[in-house]
Amino acid sequence: MKKIIPLICVALLIACSKQEETPNSSSDTPVNAKPESHAEIAWFDGTVEQAFSAAKQQDKPLFFYWGAVWCPPCNELKATVFKRREFIEQTKLFIPVYLDGDTPGAQKYGEKFKVRGYPTLIVFDADANEITRIPGGLNLEKYADVLQLVFGEIKPVKQLVQLIDESKEAANSLTENDYRLLAYYSWEQDNQQVLPQESPAETLQKIFESCPNSLSVEKSRLFFAYLNAAMREFKDAKLALANAAFIETNLPVLKQILQDKALVLANVTAVRYEDGDTLRLLTAADSPEREALISQWRNALQVVARAADLSSVERLGALYGQVSLDKLSHDGKVTPELQQNIKSSITQARGNIENKYEHSAIVNISRNILVHADMQDYAEDVIADEIRNAASPYYFMLELADFAQQEGRKEEALSWFKQAYEESAKGATRFQWGVYYLGGLTEIVPEQEQRIKQQALELVEILANSEDGFYNRNTQRLKDMEGKLQKWNVEHEHDEAINEIRISLIQACKASGKLENEDNGVTAEKTSDCESYLL
Repeated sequence: MKKIIPLICVALLIACSKQEETPNSSSDTPVNAKPESHAEIAWFDGTVEQAFSAAKQQDKPLFFYWGAVWCPPCNELKATVFKRREFIEQTKLFIPVYLDGDTPGAQKYGEKFKVRGYPTLIVFDADANEITRIPGGLNLEKYADVLQLVFGEIKPVKQLVQLIDESKEAANSLTENDYRLLAYYSWEQDNQQVLPQESPAETLQKIFESCPNSLSVEKSRLFFAYLNAAMREFKDAKLALANAAFIETNLPVLKQILQDKALVLANVTAVRYEDGDTLRLLTAADSPEREALISQWRNALQVVARAADLSSVERLGALYGQVSLDKLSHDGKVTPELQQNIKSSITQARGNIENKYEHSAIVNISRNILVHADMQDYAEDVIADEIRNAASPYYFMLELADFAQQEGRKEEALSWFKQAYEESAKGATRFQWGVYYLGGLTEIVPEQEQRIKQQALELVEILANSEDGFYNRNTQRLKDMEGKLQKWNVEHEHDEAINEIRISLIQACKASGKLENEDNGVTAEKTSDCESYLL
């Protein structure tokens, strides 16, 4: 069963250990309880609204961290960036707010700020205007530098993009620091805050082209932001190699970046997560040009793997790109030499880490590399071993469930799905893990109608008892739940059960209060949104 498990979830653990406590937060409760790994940052002790009030009163910007206790990339931040003296010192100039996505009411804020993936880092000015979103995958010291950018006569990223879109003359008014802010914006987590829904690549191309050549690092980051967006659009449109002008313009830029160590290290995420699409789109199959580009990319990945100023996770992640290049050169196969290198590198990385948060992040990236390299058996062994000491073991239980299901070990798979759900955190995570369990039931034991119906009704009850049950990540998982149930009932043999679930879901939706209009109560149009479930 395919699941959306964060890669940075980017994004983003299970067994016998006790579940971690999450901060108890809502509009009326503190946003954080100073978790162990955050002890050195003076996270605001109050509600989100109080934090914004404090920012205005003290005329300080606000640093907002949206995370979850189970999220491997969040754990990496806790173990690395949030422990660095320079970063901690920078946060003293802000009102730093930590909001765990599983605290009561958190998903309402997630919807308000248009954040979904964990972790998301946002900077607001003293008047609560969003300035920027900070990406992952940076050199460790760079996080503090990005925070420093928001001081002075800086404009919000949204305003900068509007100026560039307006005219060349308006774009010329941007300063070097304006372009630095744009270069270190998290475009992957924009969620249409800044970029248009249609053809975001066109906007990113304008930003890249308007950036002065003298800002080589910043221009290289903006190039990859544009290139990645263009790749997605080309892939969707199946244009492949049809656009000769695109190839002629962008291939030389890519080559130049890959040959420059400083530019490679400024674009670690783009370099290490190459999956082959870029090479396929920019070069003809089996051409000398492709082999030359693969060689350059391999060298760039070696630069990443050896960079002392990157986290252990970032360095290890270079193997993911190596696997992609190996497959591209060997008809989809990974050489035994690379597989052996992967094993030894993962063993060494795991042995060098004692902090449980960073350890979980290492195992998460290891899992992704091993699966990508067709080494599922070894991946299962690594995860099974990690569960004993994982920061949040229920995260990894889903992986073991997935492996067991792929290999036909049905009862074992269901056992892991169930245990993961039962041990998961509260709030949005519990609902999400429950949807995974429901999916396992519908695929593995579709004939057990009563069991599936009871699990679905239990999930509806979780939404009904939550103050943010129909917000943000919960609504995304609810769509997944609907899809699983509709697929299960494709032949309409479970219509009666589906109808019972639907009635319960409609009642919970209407009772949630989300559809209420402040002036006129619940409109007929909005009520119909609730009644659209499971049709």
